[in-house]
Amino acid sequence: MVKLDAVLHDALVARGDYIEVLRWDDLISRCLAKMTPVHCVTFAGAETQIHRGRLEPIELDVVQRASNKKVVAAFCCVTTALLLELRDLCRRVN
Repeated sequence: MVKLDAVLHDALVARGDYIEVLRWDDLISRCLAKMTPVHCVTFAGAETQIHRGRLEPIELDVVQRASNKKVVAAFCCVTTALLLELRDLCRRVN
């Protein structure tokens, strides 16, 4: 059990409620609910890029083109640098 001081109480508890003590898992879940989603993208030899918001899932799909060629298509890429990294990865997979 965690005893809430004034700062934690203001940050985690709704205005009308008064709670003196919270369990650890309740405290952590309330803290995480208040935080903004952020993700970092790091490439070899480059600086880390920090982006706000959730990272959308990247879809990789093998598509057949004319004359039975197979191409790996990537959808929902965050940045063009990520797209270039995925392009290199797809070439190594094929």
